[in-house]
Amino acid sequence: MQVFLDLLHKGYLTPEQLSAAQAWRDNPTRMFLAPSLFRIMHDAVFKELSITSIEARHSLPERSAKAILRLVLQSLYECESIFIRKPDDASDQHRAEIEYLSGTNVDLLTDLMRSFSLSRSEGRLLAILMNAKGHAIDYDTLHARFYGDRAGDLPNVETVRVMTCRLRQKLVGSQFRIETVWGVGFKLVTSEARGIVLPYDQP
Repeated sequence: MQVFLDLLHKGYLTPEQLSAAQAWRDNPTRMFLAPSLFRIMHDAVFKELSITSIEARHSLPERSAKAILRLVLQSLYECESIFIRKPDDASDQHRAEIEYLSGTNVDLLTDLMRSFSLSRSEGRLLAILMNAKGHAIDYDTLHARFYGDRAGDLPNVETVRVMTCRLRQKLVGSQFRIETVWGVGFKLVTSEARGIVLPYDQP
C-alpha cells in the first residue's frame, strides 16, 4: 500500500480512492479487473513496487503508472458493490499510516534521535525498519518509504544502502542490530529493550 499512501500524501489520490485500494487489498477477487490491470494493482498493493518499477515491469510509458492506478481506483470507488469507508472516518487513519510507514511520527522520531544520538534522517530510517515488525524490507521499498514525501527525481537506491550501513555502525552495542538479507534488503533484529518500546511490542 506504500505507493498509494505516497500518492495520497502528495495530493495525487483522494481519500476515497485510497479506501478503494484498501478494500481491493482485503478482497482482490470481489470485483473483476482485466488481467493486465489486475497485475498492475497486484504489484502495487502486494509487492509494494514503486511507480518506476511498475512501469518497467509492465513496459508502460514513463509517468503513466500513477495515472492508470488512479483511474482504476476511481472506477472501483464508483462501483456500488465494493465497500468504501467514509473519507471523514478514514482520514485520521490514513494520516497515521503515512507517518507510521515513512517513519515521520514525531514522538517516536524524537525518542530515537535522542536515545541513539542520530540525525533526523538516521532516526527516520531506524523508525522505518522498526515499523517492519522484524520482517526484511527490500531495497526499493525502503527507498520509496524514505523518500515518499519528495517529488521528481530521487536519489539512487544506493544512497539508502549507504545510509543504512552508517546507521548500523551507530547501533553497535545497543538493543538493535541491522542484518543484511542478501538479495532482498535489510532487517532490524532486537534484543531486550532499553527504554524504547517497539510499535509491535505495545499492548
